[in-house]
Amino acid sequence: MSALGAAAAVLLVATLVIVVLKPEPVLGLIVALGGVIGAITVMGIVSKRMTRKAFGPEKK
Repeated sequence: MSALGAAAAVLLVATLVIVVLKPEPVLGLIVALGGVIGAITVMGIVSKRMTRKAFGPEKK
C-alpha cells in the first residue's frame, strides 16, 4: 500500500502540473509520461526500502 500511495502522489503532482500550467499537447504528453516513469521509479524505491527494512540487507 505504501508503494501504491507513493506512486499515486507522483501521478497527482504530474496531474496538477498539467492542470495548472495548461501546456501545449506535446509538452503535456511529456509531463504525463514523466509522471508515469516517476511513479514506477518511486514504487520500486519504496518497495525495495520496505523489503530491506523487513528482511535486512542483501547477503552476498
